[in-house]
Amino acid sequence: MKQARELSEKLSERPVTDLTKAFAINDKLLYINELFGRDAESFNETLKILNKFERMEEATSLLMSLAEQYNWTEEDRLEIAQSFIKTVRRKYV
Repeated sequence: MKQARELSEKLSERPVTDLTKAFAINDKLLYINELFGRDAESFNETLKILNKFERMEEATSLLMSLAEQYNWTEEDRLEIAQSFIKTVRRKYV
């Protein structure tokens, strides 16, 4: 069990080259529904924009804007938003 956990932790820390391919379908649905107001187009466009950025510092302003627009700081969304941002951050390591 410990070995499987270590493997899953290692895989979850691997760099991401393309955010449009980084999320499993269940994660996409969760993020679209909970973080993007059920707007799949907005989610997909956000990933395309984030893919163009070279550094996390560039992505941060967009993420802050989205967090404000979609109220990511609400208690029921905070953990989901953190998970989304963690994956986005892997793009810039």
